[in-house]
Amino acid sequence: NNQILKTYATAHASGNRGGQLEFGINDGAFSGIKVINSVAANSSYNKQEITFTTHEGAVSVAERMRITSTGNVKIKTTADYYANDLVVGCADNGGITLAGGTGDLQYLAFADGTSGDARYRGYIEYGHTADAMALATAGGERMRIDSAGTMFLGTSTPTLHSATRGIVFENGSIINDVTRGAGKSITLAQNLAIDS
Repeated sequence: NNQILKTYATAHASGNRGGQLEFGINDGAFSGIKVINSVAANSSYNKQEITFTTHEGAVSVAERMRITSTGNVKIKTTADYYANDLVVGCADNGGITLAGGTGDLQYLAFADGTSGDARYRGYIEYGHTADAMALATAGGERMRIDSAGTMFLGTSTPTLHSATRGIVFENGSIINDVTRGAGKSITLAQNLAIDS
């Protein structure tokens, strides 16, 4: 049972804080991992968080990631947002990349269970072989944009459309520059508007 353990009593005077455990390098400024104790909103002492701090050369020492006392993960930010399980602070050209091979499928999935299509009730799919993106609801694909920019609603059958970019519906009808006229707008009754 090898461990480094810091214990403290929970019944301290209001405003006191427990100690913290640090793993890292201190060359005038600490860089590494800290297990910190911070005062919770009710001034209790059952709030521990883990922070990751880095610096390189002239780059200022700063916290880069935090696992909060509730298990949320914050990367390059300490702010709270509406969806807080994973928050990434992004500057200009920042973001998240899913990197794969030229023949791979990649997904961002929304699950409400651990078996069958409950594992992917909703998802965004990108297929690198066809360079196509799909959007799914209720466990099935509902919309696809192919490599030519054609949008399929309720179908992904390529034989229903010509090479002209546009929108293909489940019944095979097409909206593109040929059918609606180039440079014109069209609005359908079922909440779909297209404006070139």
